[in-house]
Amino acid sequence: MALQFEWDLRKAAGNQIKHRVSFEDAATLFGDPLGRIVPDPRHSSEEDRFALLGLSKERRLPAVMYVERGEAIRIVSARRRPARSEGIMKKPSKAVAADEILPEYDFSRASRNKYASRYAEGSAVVVLEPDVAATFPTSGEANAALRALAAIIQKHQPRRAASRRG
Repeated sequence: MALQFEWDLRKAAGNQIKHRVSFEDAATLFGDPLGRIVPDPRHSSEEDRFALLGLSKERRLPAVMYVERGEAIRIVSARRRPARSEGIMKKPSKAVAADEILPEYDFSRASRNKYASRYAEGSAVVVLEPDVAATFPTSGEANAALRALAAIIQKHQPRRAASRRG
């Protein structure tokens, strides 16, 4: 089963401005088989949050903070990696900039990216405009509507004549 992603559009826009990492790019980290996952030390007490460090399709090395919600992965935040001199697998000794991965994320004891194989099965990240997202607040509802539309389109497409070899 392919991965499903969701996020708050306003939070995604703010993250892009503040941390210079889009949630669309951050979602592609889940496809990195060498990615590493640690518990998010700043998580809320109501749900388990995690941080994934990996290589994105844009060839960047950010970390994405996320929570599992049923079948979906909800992206909460994404940050750039620390400066090269700080290293990425250990806690930096100096203060980090506001848009970089925080020192609390110690990836030296991280587990492997458990999502990579599911991502490879065909995950697609689609960003819904706010008016559409209000109509379809979950990925399940959006997918059901798209499947219904796809069935209508297929029903009304002209049938192709079978090619004959002679």
